[in-house]
Amino acid sequence: MKIIAWNCQGIGGDLTVDNLMEQNRLHTPDIVILLETKNNSRNYVHLKMRLQMKHLFAVEPRGIGGGLCVFWKDDVQVILMNSEEFMIELKLWDESLNCYWRLFAIYASTDERKRRTQWKTLSKRIEKDKDRCLILGDFNDILCNEEKEGGNYRCAASMREFRGFVAGNNLMDLGNSKKKVELLKAEIRVALQSKEFSSEAVKQKERDLRAAHKDEELYWKIKSRNQWLKEGDKNTKFFHAQTLKRRRLNLIRGIEDSYGVWHEEDKEIIATVVAYFSDLFQSSRPS
Repeated sequence: MKIIAWNCQGIGGDLTVDNLMEQNRLHTPDIVILLETKNNSRNYVHLKMRLQMKHLFAVEPRGIGGGLCVFWKDDVQVILMNSEEFMIELKLWDESLNCYWRLFAIYASTDERKRRTQWKTLSKRIEKDKDRCLILGDFNDILCNEEKEGGNYRCAASMREFRGFVAGNNLMDLGNSKKKVELLKAEIRVALQSKEFSSEAVKQKERDLRAAHKDEELYWKIKSRNQWLKEGDKNTKFFHAQTLKRRRLNLIRGIEDSYGVWHEEDKEIIATVVAYFSDLFQSSRPS
């Protein structure tokens, strides 16, 4: 099952609709979730047809902001469970897992006091059923300062409510692949220096690290694609910045040797490459 969730910041503009149609064409999702729509649901009927979706449900915006909308295809089994000003709760049947699970589409308030109330409301809905849950959208909050770019540094106290919500409901952050990469690197360093060294345990962590690197790469590919669609046509500096970024990314940051060990130091990378090609040329040299 494929799901697209996007804070479109208003669905009325032609460029926004064009970007949405492009993502729909690229990913062919079963469900499309729009956040902060800022438009009445009567404007979505034509959009539903363009997206080739069969059903839609919307939460109307309050004033000039907010609003959510969910589109889904006819072959997706969806039950509307609940809706609030800031969220839509759906129950989905997953044929591959042979079970139901719940999807919460969220556009949380930018007001800290309102968010506090929203976390409590959402927690009650999560506790109401034992089904698996996926909560996605715009939380307008962070778990740590590493999750944001720019702006003022936030103290731990300002993130306490959101952290409490995540921890209290046993939720797992699926989006912070960078943090996972750094954690696995640290665990590998500790394992290599441990007196209870286990070769198999280290190899497993190295496999996990390679998977985390792939997740990180996929995340930035998607983010770069969205930024290109949003900014590429109106800012030639953006293209220049992307070219420079590619040059910086065209570096070998790590390599696996013939024994399955991952190396990131420059000297180790060079030695691994030299050893590989030396062995390759010797094995192909005629006797």
